[in-house]
Amino acid sequence: MDGTKDNNGYIKAGTITSKDKFKLYPGEYLLEFNLAGCQRNDDDINAITVSLGSLYSKRIVLENELEFKLFTEFIHVVQTTEAHLVFSHSGGDEYGLLLDNIKFLSLNGRNGCGLLGDFNDDGVIDLKEVIRALKKISGF
Repeated sequence: MDGTKDNNGYIKAGTITSKDKFKLYPGEYLLEFNLAGCQRNDDDINAITVSLGSLYSKRIVLENELEFKLFTEFIHVVQTTEAHLVFSHSGGDEYGLLLDNIKFLSLNGRNGCGLLGDFNDDGVIDLKEVIRALKKISGF
């Protein structure tokens, strides 16, 4: 996740932002992603802030060489809104955390379309199936 040098030699930390804003309706949402610590001998602290507009923000600090770990976050939306999903690394030393397997789903009967896109009314997610899948993923 950490960035590289720009044309002036400055290192900017890496940021991933969803291409479009997600249209979020009232209800519950599931955000899952895997993070691993820096896999190089880096003494700096590596942290990332994950946010979904003003609805959710969490800063995560991982030790170096830590293997991939699953993060599961439930986000409650009170009123219809739109927001970008953002993963923003802190620092700027050309080393950083590893990010993989991002999933963002609605648990309200609306489809999640992955990292890029929007939600629509064309599909239904059965909450029992979501819970069954979460149990398999998280080892419940």
